[in-house]
Amino acid sequence: METLIAAVVIVVLVLVVVARTAIVVPQQSAFVVEYLGKYRKTMHAGFHILVPFVEKVAYKHSLKEIALDIPEQICITRDNVQVGVDGVLYMQVLDPTRASYGIGNYQFASTQLAQTTMRSVIGKLDLDRTFEERDSINSAIVQAVDKASAILYELLGSLANELREDVELIQGAADPFDLDHYLKGNQTPVFFGSAINNFGVKEMLDTFIDIAPCPGPRAAVTRDVSPYEEPFSGFVFKIQANMNPAHRDRIAFVRICSGKFTRGMKATHHRIGKNVTFSNATIFMANDRENVEEAYPGDIIGIHNHGTIKIGDTFSDKEPLKFRGIPSFAPEIFRKVILKNPMKAKHLQKGLTHLAEEGVAQVFRPVLGNDYILGAVGMLQFDIMMERLKSEYGVDADYEPVDLNVARWVECNNSKKMDEFEKKNSANMAWDSEGSRVYLTTSEWHLGYCVERWPEIEFSKTREVTDNFHS
Repeated sequence: METLIAAVVIVVLVLVVVARTAIVVPQQSAFVVEYLGKYRKTMHAGFHILVPFVEKVAYKHSLKEIALDIPEQICITRDNVQVGVDGVLYMQVLDPTRASYGIGNYQFASTQLAQTTMRSVIGKLDLDRTFEERDSINSAIVQAVDKASAILYELLGSLANELREDVELIQGAADPFDLDHYLKGNQTPVFFGSAINNFGVKEMLDTFIDIAPCPGPRAAVTRDVSPYEEPFSGFVFKIQANMNPAHRDRIAFVRICSGKFTRGMKATHHRIGKNVTFSNATIFMANDRENVEEAYPGDIIGIHNHGTIKIGDTFSDKEPLKFRGIPSFAPEIFRKVILKNPMKAKHLQKGLTHLAEEGVAQVFRPVLGNDYILGAVGMLQFDIMMERLKSEYGVDADYEPVDLNVARWVECNNSKKMDEFEKKNSANMAWDSEGSRVYLTTSEWHLGYCVERWPEIEFSKTREVTDNFHS
């Protein structure tokens, strides 16, 4: 009896060993073998023997072509037409080792890459050409998938797995990008990269080109201006001082709203009522700048400013326009400027004027006294202002707390009431850098008290830059 039991045990052990060592790999298949947890070899069709208990089949791959359904997605053509596009991606595993260790889910990754490439290619085509260029679209998708599957592992090696895991984590933690939500302003795309290492910068810029909406109508005081109008118009939305410290230059950034810009063209600067010639308009990319020959609605060009251009100024070749949508907000933190060297008073005034034009901080001059009061929404703005005064204008200055917490722009249709208000509240009155009246006080309670006493006066927490313009 004992002999029979021993024989049965031996037979069972033999069967187990045979089952674990004798492996038959079917045709068009590949098995990846690990030795004590590490990659050992890849077995193709045929009969194979494994070392029992130390070698095992870790992955099994079919080498046949598989069809992956690409879900429908919304793509925007170059002429701003939305089209729904789906497809089928045919894949085949060529390297079972990389398919096992290169990525967690290569089918999902290939689907995502195909969708991204599809959006990119269609975004460069007009609607009519999307039907004519099917072969080129298919070719671009195939090339992108093939390139990614081979190069990523070669470039990163074992780090490719870590990168893919990080990407999968992000995809699980964040909502998928939805172009419709983005175009409606409900979603903001997030990019991961490193500007200092120039990693991901090109991809980010290319994606912006693919998904950016076309320019829309721009609200002016008198009407909305369509980007499809032929007459040229544009407005200044930013001024940057000392972009080249060696030349003390100031650049005004102009957003084109309609028409076509050409180098050397003439336009009217409506705030001052003069014609100007755009002879050296510039475009910027990081530290690089170059002269621009042509520009269209939505483009931004830089023009040299010799002190005559302000934020909100409008340029056009025909109709006098004043564009809206460039507000100033009342600051929440206030500091008084302390000049350490009185001989630098003119330099201080010049520097504060230039930096206020940029929007680094707001500058107020009280009606009584010669102080400069800075207003901001964050403390860091004061430090930036002091550092730039020192480095760009040679002014050694500091700031100190001041008993102010509220600012409001004040207006009144009755000039006599306005004069009376200014006279009785002269200790609280100041001028901003644009020459507008501002009421400064210590608290919201004092502001409310003043509002009740002077119902004819309008107190504003925001101000459109066009409010200062006069035809």
